Amino acid sequence: MTLSTTSFIKKIKNDFIVCLKLTLFFGALFVVIRQEFTLKGIGVIFLISAMYSFTLGLGNGLINEYLNTKWDWVKETKQRVLFGILTTVIYTIIAVLMIHYIQYVLIFGHDFNNFFSGDLIWIHSFAIVFSLGVAAFFHAKGFMVNWKASQTQKSNKIEIVAKTETAKFESLKNQIDPHFLFNSLNVLTS
Repeated sequence: MTLSTTSFIKKIKNDFIVCLKLTLFFGALFVVIRQEFTLKGIGVIFLISAMYSFTLGLGNGLINEYLNTKWDWVKETKQRVLFGILTTVIYTIIAVLMIHYIQYVLIFGHDFNNFFSGDLIWIHSFAIVFSLGVAAFFHAKGFMVNWKASQTQKSNKIEIVAKTETAKFESLKNQIDPHFLFNSLNVLTS
């Protein structure tokens, strides 16, 4: 495996662990909030928590990593932002509607004819806007991490060039013939 493949797999493993922790945290939180202590109720809450965490969290993480391989945040900012917005908006809308279909129609038994009306339209809208806000935060974080790395790399290059030039100067200074300087001083003082 190449370094980038290894790095990608490591990133996905980390994202998976974060999604699992989010699933457990929010699952436990909503079990307590909803006072749902039956085995079926706890299972449904953890299932819904996992759908949100993994579908939105891991899915947007994969999109983010894929876009990072196609466009550099620092050198190709406009393309990265454009494709980041397009793919994130499209994916998030589809993912939220898919989660809500499973949650409200398949699990809770709502009529599909009411899926885009009444309170559900507001629930969809809120979930989409909230998810896009979270995704935008993580895209911005990715930009800042890459920008900082780029600045550090530039700073290291400048430091290396400065050290190289200083070494060249010292080398030239040491190459000056001391007899020439001493003879020049004698000529000047005479």
